[in-house]
Order: sequence, then C-alpha cells, then structure tokens
Amino acid sequence: MRMEAEGTCWPLGIEEAMTMQPQDRCSRPSAVRATPLLSGHVRVEDPEEDNAVFELLYDYETVHLGRQGASREVSFAGTPAAAVYRERIGGSSHNLGTLRGDKIALCIPLVDTKSSWWGQPLKRGSLPISRSGQSIHFTYHGGHQNLVLAVDRSVYEAAWAVDGVGPAMPCESAVAAARQQLLASAPTRVAAWSRRLQRVLQAALQPQADPSMPVITGAGLQNEVLTALRSLLENGRVDKVEQPLAESIVKETLVRVDAAVNDVPSVADLCVALNVSRRTLEMAFQRVTETSPRQFLTQRQLNRSYCLLKQANPVSTRVTDVAMACGFHELGRFAGRFKQAFGESPRDTLHTRVGRATPKVLGADTD
Repeated sequence: MRMEAEGTCWPLGIEEAMTMQPQDRCSRPSAVRATPLLSGHVRVEDPEEDNAVFELLYDYETVHLGRQGASREVSFAGTPAAAVYRERIGGSSHNLGTLRGDKIALCIPLVDTKSSWWGQPLKRGSLPISRSGQSIHFTYHGGHQNLVLAVDRSVYEAAWAVDGVGPAMPCESAVAAARQQLLASAPTRVAAWSRRLQRVLQAALQPQADPSMPVITGAGLQNEVLTALRSLLENGRVDKVEQPLAESIVKETLVRVDAAVNDVPSVADLCVALNVSRRTLEMAFQRVTETSPRQFLTQRQLNRSYCLLKQANPVSTRVTDVAMACGFHELGRFAGRFKQAFGESPRDTLHTRVGRATPKVLGADTD
C-alpha cells in the first residue's frame, strides 16, 4: 500500500504517519499550527491492505464478496482527534469492526448502490452513526461512495459545553443517536453538508484548487467536523433567531474577529467558539446585517484596509503589509476584491491620500 500525501508517496500506514512530527512530514508549515494536519489519498485492492487503511480509526475487517473489481479509494484529511474522508468502493464487500478509542463516527452516503447498514437499506436523510465499542456492519456494493466524519468524544464535549453565546448541546445526544445506529436528518441539510465537507476535504488535499476556500489547518478541520456534526445532530430546523440572541451573536463575533487581528477566523471557527450551529450564525447575521457572516466580515476587512491605505504614508507603507494586517493573505485576490468594492486598486488608494498630493520618490517608477 502506498499513501499519497501533499503530493508525495509515503510507503507507510496512516497510524505511523500520524505519529510523525510535523517537521518530518512533507506539509505546508503555515498549515501545521498547534494541531498537525495529515491529508492524502489511498487506493488498495488487497483485502489485507484494505484493513490497514483505517488502522488509526477502526479495528476493521473487510470481507470481499467477489475478487473481481475489489478496491477501495480513500481521500482523507485529519488530526489525531478528528477526521473526514471520502470512500469510493469497487466491488461488493461486508465491512465489520468497531471504532478505536472513544469516538463518534457519522456516514453521509454520496452515491448509494443499494448498500445497507446492519441489513437496513439506506434511505434519503438516514445516516449511519456509531460510537466506540459498538459493532459496525456495512454491506457495500460496487460504485458506492460516502463521506465519513469521526471525532473524539473529548473534543466535542469541550466544544459543546456552556461557554459560548449559544445554548449547550447535551453530548449524550450524540451517544443516544449512535445507539439507534441510524440518524434521521433533513435531506436538504445533509446535501448542504456533503457539499461543504467535500470542498473542505478538497481544500486540504489541494490548497490552490478552490481560491474561495481558506487554507485548511488541523484546528480548522476539527472545527469544520464539529460544526457539521452538531448541525446534523440537532433536532428540528432553526427557522428563526430572536433579535436579542441575534445581536449577541453578531457582537460576540466581532469581538472575537477583532481579537484575532490579522488571522480572521473561519465561519466554522466562529461556530465552535460561540457554541452555535452554522445556520444559527447565518440567520443571526441575516437578521442584524442583512447579509451572510462571511460577506459581512469580508466587507469589514476591506473597509478597514481602505481606511488604513488612505491614512498611510505611501513612501513607507506597502500594500502587502496592509493586506496582511487586515487578514488577506493572497494579494491577487485582495486586489480584485478591493477594486470591486471601491472602484480603484489598493495602490491607487495608497497614493491618493486625502488632503495632499502623492510625494515623488527619486528613482521610483511612476504610473
């Protein structure tokens, strides 16, 4: 078995790779912060090697129902505490096992070929869920595809405690759902999260593939998994956020964004910090600002950069420094958004300070 990670083939198992120190991995230094992130792609055709694919998460056994076309492709991103992966199954097989450690795992079918969970056919909006110590029995048929979320209990217990703006979510909700083995969730919500998580996974595997996605860090991935799990576990659908709660959510969001200075949190980071679902955060911003959290925060960053450039000395200030200070880490995207918002380039704004002409610098290029 060979595992491809960050464009490099590693002839080792997932568990061995996860125990490597960040400096020993072929990964982006900027993306490895307090929580290391491992991402890659695995394809196996031998049943014995197939079992090793999930060595970190499962005590697992695969029994192929036919030798022809037997294969499993897995694209994954994870930390020691949380993971998301996408499977593509070739050939029919029984899959039996248990989760290692103390975890919850949730499966989101993407392409179903009459596969079954404990003999029950999968229905729309019906998600297989399991916890550590609970037996798993999944029967796949060739062509089946699914996403799986797995997270340590200690991580979601800490995230859902009563320390945010939103109400606490009892951790026993996850355990109770796992006892039922199938979680019922709104099909539209499931579809939305499957799209979101596939984009997150793709961004972890290929950081430059989707310019609209931020760099996925280990901590960021954990927050994406936590936010998705909370949303899918919530009973009912949030259709309204009252004005007082909406105002509290928006105010606390701005406090946390300002505290982060030049490293603006993602929507998932904010959801975990405030202990609210993604939909609750979006509805709060829609009620107070009439736009989405990401749109509002991006425009706020642009406004801040505009003011700083207008006030700056063009001799001693670089556009790049202002962009970074306002949380924009890709200068090309920043310049495009800035011009769309204000009708001029950041450089033009810097060189047209209010109240005085732009000074001439000897030896400098002129427009």
